[in-house]
Amino acid sequence: MLQSIVEQNPDVLFEGCSSGGNRFDLGILCYMPQIWTSDDTDAYERQLIQAGTSYGYPPSVMGCHVSASAPTTRRRAPDPIESRFNVAAFGVLGYELDLGRLTPAEQKAVAAQIAYYKAHRRLFQYGRFFCGCARRSGKNKCEWMMLAPDGSEAVVGEYLRLLRPNAEKPPLRLAGLAQDALYELEVRPQVVDVRTFGSLINQILPVKVNAGGHLMHAVADRYMMPCETERYAAYGDLLMYAGIRQKQAFTGTGYNENVRLMPDSHPAFIICAGWTPRCGRTGEEGAL
Repeated sequence: MLQSIVEQNPDVLFEGCSSGGNRFDLGILCYMPQIWTSDDTDAYERQLIQAGTSYGYPPSVMGCHVSASAPTTRRRAPDPIESRFNVAAFGVLGYELDLGRLTPAEQKAVAAQIAYYKAHRRLFQYGRFFCGCARRSGKNKCEWMMLAPDGSEAVVGEYLRLLRPNAEKPPLRLAGLAQDALYELEVRPQVVDVRTFGSLINQILPVKVNAGGHLMHAVADRYMMPCETERYAAYGDLLMYAGIRQKQAFTGTGYNENVRLMPDSHPAFIICAGWTPRCGRTGEEGAL
């Protein structure tokens, strides 16, 4: 039956459905080039689902969507638009929600997400996948990386599961890079819903406001707070063996431009790195 359907409709892109893991296998991939990975679209759960699926299948066959809510867990991520994109981008990206219900601020964020994904689509779908995400490892982070076949470009995702004040912050180490190539790294520009901070917003704003008031909701519909900017230049061996130590996460006090706006369960660190081959190392190049 499937053979007949796909032969009679050669211009239709069919997607198989796992129905919670029921049929995600090579048999279905004979007829359909991608499969819906799971009905569970919760950003936290998807880290484990997509990481587990990657042991048998590449990201290029995983259907991964940004949804309005998580229907299976009923858990709402602090910033669903950015959180869920950062996870869904490591697969065949889609949006499964009512676009008409997005606020103006969310519409702007989605437009930026789609532009970023299109610019790096081939890398996201067909790069070499490195996974540092284990269910029983006890790690508070999940780390993914897609590397171009020639090692010239990479995109990296770091996902913080639970924000803990003054917690250990191990460096983010990359893999598979050209050791003597100088890489330039930049964090993807992102925004965060100001309501995420609750009353802690008064630690950031120059004036005091009611965090649950009408004014705050009106502002949040039209404006999202830009996250931190981070840029680095370092050689491949340093990035692989020493790693990157990002800015400190905001925990309620001392906010400034050197603090990361990374709330609980918010996967907020995606790096796109391009490389420039160099014959030798001079000066301060490569210092973090």
